[in-house]
Amino acid sequence: MITKLENAGPLVDYFTPSTSKKFIEVVDDALRSLDLIKIESIFREYQIYHLDECQNFIGQLKHQFNSLKNDEARVVLLGSSKPRLSKCMGCEFGSSISAYRYEYSKRYYEKESKDAYYDVVYAKEFGVYFNVINNVLVELSVCNAFLTKEECDELNKYGS
Repeated sequence: MITKLENAGPLVDYFTPSTSKKFIEVVDDALRSLDLIKIESIFREYQIYHLDECQNFIGQLKHQFNSLKNDEARVVLLGSSKPRLSKCMGCEFGSSISAYRYEYSKRYYEKESKDAYYDVVYAKEFGVYFNVINNVLVELSVCNAFLTKEECDELNKYGS
């Protein structure tokens, strides 16, 4: 692992081609399980936790994951990551991102009764942009605007 003693430098200074590949694999696994503690641990292990870019990444994920706790929601299904295309300028419009889908249920009680209730299942997705140049991770961010699976499928019809 590459160690940098200076405070908060570019993300690229902390990775090589081999550490980039391993980092993306372990972060992908943690994201698929919605495990923020695991993600923070990985960032500490790679000595990048203190970087502004990484703090922003963690902060955005905290907001995403904490909304589940605040709504007293229960995750019912985690989907594997799927490649999608970014439609925001922050992630470089048209870049490939990894989209993570999860479904969660929330219980609603009728007329404040503990006996009469119904569950509603919702689905959410969030994207992560792993910018890799020459096999080295140079940027990492949460992407909030990306094409849906249907939109990607529609574009693929015309690209083939």
